[in-house]
Amino acid sequence: MKLRDCYLCAYDLYYSAIPDYETSFSLFKLCESLPEANYFIGMYYLYGKGVDQDIGEAKKYLELAWKNAQLPIAIYELGKLHDVLGYQSIAFRNFLLAANLGVTKAYGKLATIYECGDVIYDLEEAKYWNSKANECVLNKA
Repeated sequence: MKLRDCYLCAYDLYYSAIPDYETSFSLFKLCESLPEANYFIGMYYLYGKGVDQDIGEAKKYLELAWKNAQLPIAIYELGKLHDVLGYQSIAFRNFLLAANLGVTKAYGKLATIYECGDVIYDLEEAKYWNSKANECVLNKA
């Protein structure tokens, strides 16, 4: 099986109506030389789907997805991971980069960070990112 075919099969299993996470994970591992597969492997480890949860492995594979494919969603997920681990300043930088790359889920995260002041307190920035998040919600409606 070609790597791309392996990846597409794993992808289909991940997003099917009844996901088969274990088989999908195994297929993603077979084609882990594809940067896009690294994102999914990282997500499996991050959330413990089809594999035991392993934050270290999640971080490793999400970083590979970012480094090798510049996947904006990977940098967003790294932000969430760093936030949970208590590395707020790294999470902030990840969310800011993700937001500037068009990951709309990062808008609300930035609004909260600016409003709470854990890393930086700036109500104007909080309002800006909150309005962008609300804009996305309204556009989906």
